[in-house]
Amino acid sequence: MKNDYLITERPLKALLIFASPMIIGNLFQQAYTMADSAVAGRYVSEQALAAIGASYALTTIFIKMENLFQQILLMNYVVYSNVI
Repeated sequence: MKNDYLITERPLKALLIFASPMIIGNLFQQAYTMADSAVAGRYVSEQALAAIGASYALTTIFIKMENLFQQILLMNYVVYSNVI
């Protein structure tokens, strides 16, 4: 695939291509959390299931902060590469 797809493709297609790694990563994270909750709720205890539920929000916040940091780095790269 060409590297200039963000400026040559239709906007919706370009956004889907650009965001697909993040979407796939979020789907895997959600599947992991569901499997973890199922195993802990079924085989461990109610306290373990409650701990998973309590930590999910914190995990999501850290993942979103990391995504934001990556986007900031990418924007800086795009801006500075166009200047040079």
